[in-house]
Amino acid sequence: MRSYFSRNSLRSYANGTWIGTLPEELQDLSFLEEQCIALAQSTKCMFELELGLSGQYASRGNVCIFPQEPGPLATCLLPPLNELHDEICVILVGSPNTDVTIDTFTKTPLLICRSRIIEALKWLKLHNPLYSDLDLCAMESNAASYPEHGIPIPLQSIIRTNANSEGSSYTQQANAE
Repeated sequence: MRSYFSRNSLRSYANGTWIGTLPEELQDLSFLEEQCIALAQSTKCMFELELGLSGQYASRGNVCIFPQEPGPLATCLLPPLNELHDEICVILVGSPNTDVTIDTFTKTPLLICRSRIIEALKWLKLHNPLYSDLDLCAMESNAASYPEHGIPIPLQSIIRTNANSEGSSYTQQANAE
């Protein structure tokens, strides 16, 4: 006999968790774009990008979010870019001979599009009461420091490690040896 949950989709209308279709402004946002518009801000994010044999990157990571009162944050979303640099760590696992360029990250969840973030926040301000106190002037001034399309993290802050991820270390000192 099949259980009730195996007959219904996880997010189906029948089990009360169907949320419907997302508005166009909130569809297909990358991980970092979602972090920029979230009321519950992460304290640290770690991404590990590993170059596979086929040339495709595999990514995995951790996000730490502690309980917080989102009220004061709602007025100052989009976070300033220097705060985003403090929250995100990127570890590139691959050959030391691999050049790290902006093209290396073209298909990763680390890309952002400034105009998409602004449109998403404007939509949330109009349609979500939790975002009603959002200061659009502060958002526009913080958005000016973000790239129009690209990775918001300086390439020199990316930690490199060798292709043997199990035997390598993530510390700067170990990579210098």
